[in-house]
Amino acid sequence: MDIETVFKKISIRGRFAFGVKCIESYVSENKIEIDSIDKLLTLLWEFTESESLNLWDEKISDLNPTNILGVEYEKFPNDFPTIDAAEYKELKKNLSKSI
Repeated sequence: MDIETVFKKISIRGRFAFGVKCIESYVSENKIEIDSIDKLLTLLWEFTESESLNLWDEKISDLNPTNILGVEYEKFPNDFPTIDAAEYKELKKNLSKSI
């Protein structure tokens, strides 16, 4: 049986969990130690057990690199309901280094 067939039999939450586990392995193997990565992984795991995916989507959207790099927190703080100014600045600093 090919991998595509196997994955089609797994729920979306199961496939998502597999993806998060792959990210965790990558972070661990490459010794990436950034607080925002831990927060991101925690939020990603929430998807697998959340009953309110609309709330999960709001949280994860606040960590989206496009939003962090494209929207100025100081001008539009309401666009980031789940993070504060300090978290925004840390995320922006870390993303700017990696680009």
